[in-house]
Amino acid sequence: MSNKSTEQNEPEANEPLSAPALPLELSRKLKKLTSVVAPPQTSASAKGESVAVKVKHAGVEAKPVSAPAKQADDAVETSNPLLGGEDEASSNDKIPEANSEPETSAPEPLPTEDTAEEDEFADAKTDAAVDDIVRDEGDQILAAEDAKNGNGQPVEPPKKKHHFFKKWLGTSLGRWLTFIVIVAVAAGIFAVPTARYTVLNRFGVRASLSATVTDGGTLLPLEGVTISMDGQTATTNSNGVATLHHLRLGSQTLTVSRVAYATQTQNIVVGWGENPLGTPVTLKPTGVKYIVRAVDYFSGAAITGASATESDNSEVSADKNGLITLSLDTNGNTSATVAVGAKGYLNTSATLKPNTTNVVMLTPDQQNVYIAKESGKYNVYTSNADGSNQQLLLAGTGLETNQMSLAASPDNSEAALVSLRDNTVDAHGNAEQALTLVNVGTAAATVIDHADQIRLLDWNGTVLVYEAVTQASGGNAAQYAILSYDYKTATRQELASSSDFDVVLAADGSVFYSPNSSNDKTTVGLYKVNDNGGGQQTLLSQEVLGLYRTNYNTLLAQTADAWYSYSLDSSAAPQQIATPASHTNVSFVLSPDGNNAAAIVNVNGTATLQITNVASGKTTNLTTPALTYPVHWLNDNTVVFRAGGTAPADYGVGISGGTAKKIVSVFGANGFVAGE
Repeated sequence: MSNKSTEQNEPEANEPLSAPALPLELSRKLKKLTSVVAPPQTSASAKGESVAVKVKHAGVEAKPVSAPAKQADDAVETSNPLLGGEDEASSNDKIPEANSEPETSAPEPLPTEDTAEEDEFADAKTDAAVDDIVRDEGDQILAAEDAKNGNGQPVEPPKKKHHFFKKWLGTSLGRWLTFIVIVAVAAGIFAVPTARYTVLNRFGVRASLSATVTDGGTLLPLEGVTISMDGQTATTNSNGVATLHHLRLGSQTLTVSRVAYATQTQNIVVGWGENPLGTPVTLKPTGVKYIVRAVDYFSGAAITGASATESDNSEVSADKNGLITLSLDTNGNTSATVAVGAKGYLNTSATLKPNTTNVVMLTPDQQNVYIAKESGKYNVYTSNADGSNQQLLLAGTGLETNQMSLAASPDNSEAALVSLRDNTVDAHGNAEQALTLVNVGTAAATVIDHADQIRLLDWNGTVLVYEAVTQASGGNAAQYAILSYDYKTATRQELASSSDFDVVLAADGSVFYSPNSSNDKTTVGLYKVNDNGGGQQTLLSQEVLGLYRTNYNTLLAQTADAWYSYSLDSSAAPQQIATPASHTNVSFVLSPDGNNAAAIVNVNGTATLQITNVASGKTTNLTTPALTYPVHWLNDNTVVFRAGGTAPADYGVGISGGTAKKIVSVFGANGFVAGE
């Protein structure tokens, strides 16, 4: 027995080779692993009974292996199956019985740390051998598990199934035939409307539908009608049109309803996209019938653009004859109240009677601006065209005199006032006139200029043209200036200046003037300049002593020895003419839309209000009481003029006829100087 360690170095031929000695560090690690894996020894192991050791490798639990208790430690370090030693289950050595005394041998001395470290780095073959042994042992354990799970047969991976369609689509013919079949099926589905709509609805496709609704009595568009379909609702506008959105495709029911009208339903097939109904839906009136005829307050002419608004805020428009036909649910009442209005007119509340024509007069919505003397002061007021709703616009300061001028802009939004209200004086201590612009809507007042004398010449849109005179002082001659002010841009500019002008006349956005020859520094002639300062021209090189606008498009110029005619609608130079039989100057005031011009002309010795159509030149004389300037427009169809003599008042008259009506009593202030 003492020679056993020597004999192990030279094993017999039939004895299996044992694993080489392990390095110290690896032995320690394996021992720790074994101490964790192996259960603690019991009293049975102390008596020599065999113990079972479980070894785990790569997640697979190996079967317990029995070993003599006394040899357990040695088995871990030298003969553990995981380390490539003898398989205890297959060893030729017999396990001694419990009562037999185990054979002992002198253990091999363990290497020291220094020796182990040298072995670890010096013998790389040992490390490789250990790795091979561990790997082989793991393969054996896995093979054992495979045998257990598969009744001794290796478990084969499942075979892949080859799908028919994969093979089919893998060929060019298969792909083409599949495409043809899909197209054919889709075409078949979309060829049948019901099937097509069902498929599109499933994919969330939605459409819209628009309808026009008319009154069955007047055949005019009907506002405030409710249309509904597929859970969607909409209300018709002033044109009687309503549009439904997010509708499913296919057959749907359209419901059209309104108070005092019979409800109507229609079956409609909703297609893809927009679906405008070609034929208007006509509702039959079932309520009480009311008829309204809206007329102009001054002319009495029917207003074709009028409409009536009911309690539900829906509007019914007038027909071509100016008649508004209503079907109302009055709950048994015989009368009904509606609001009647039109563009350019004030809304008027009217109480209607059934089954008759109710005439409602509408007044222009523009305010009339005028001066009236109250409590010793000259105040500026506004009122409606019928004289109602008088409001103070600008209070007088008490410094004003009867030398005042007032001219409203073409759209009546601004009023130009010339007065002594500001208490300013010139270099000689003379009171200066102030030019004040007053906003009709806000009553905001803006002082534009101060001068010894200010004369209003014309309004052209948002531009006011005026002449300012400064008296001579300190040996300097008096200064005359022609200026313009644009309230939209708040800009003022000088158009011309001289020590004196023989003539100044404004017409159609231009200013014509001729400086006086007494000023040696001035070149005489007849000049033209636009009210924005551009387009300056010399029309004549002679001093012009008189300039007259005899009709809307013609100016007559008088020099010292000849007469000339100049056409406002032509770029040709003035033409010399014979001495005219008459040459009365006429001041024209253009309507807001620019289509007509109003002026006071002499007809058979009587001052007459005349309307000239700008495009055709046709004139119309209106019947009025004795009148005078100023003249201005309330809207495109109504002219305001001054009449009354010693008790002046503003009157209004429609250009399409009717009788002139008094608006309000006024102070007789001037307007534009050219019309005086």
